[in-house]
Amino acid sequence: MSDILPRNSGPNRPNVPEGFSRAEGKQLQASTNREVAAGIVMNTRLSVAHFVTNTALNHATSLTRQAYTLADGDEYLASRLGALVDGYVRFAHDEVASLRRLA
Repeated sequence: MSDILPRNSGPNRPNVPEGFSRAEGKQLQASTNREVAAGIVMNTRLSVAHFVTNTALNHATSLTRQAYTLADGDEYLASRLGALVDGYVRFAHDEVASLRRLA
């Protein structure tokens, strides 16, 4: 795996505090790379959760409007279309809830 932060092998190692041995400096650099990678992964997962949630809300709103327009006052058709929209909302809720396990 390549380094996220570049390693400096010269005498002036800016990422390593003064007084650290070479081994301690390598260990510090590896720990820093692990933490940066974990932060990138968490940020990506949060971005995915935001995108999925936003998309689900937009689709649910759109489906609700379309169902209202198609029903055009017909109560039976409105109830059938409402059931379809409710099914989508339940599915979207389950998908968004499953994203919590990623974090």
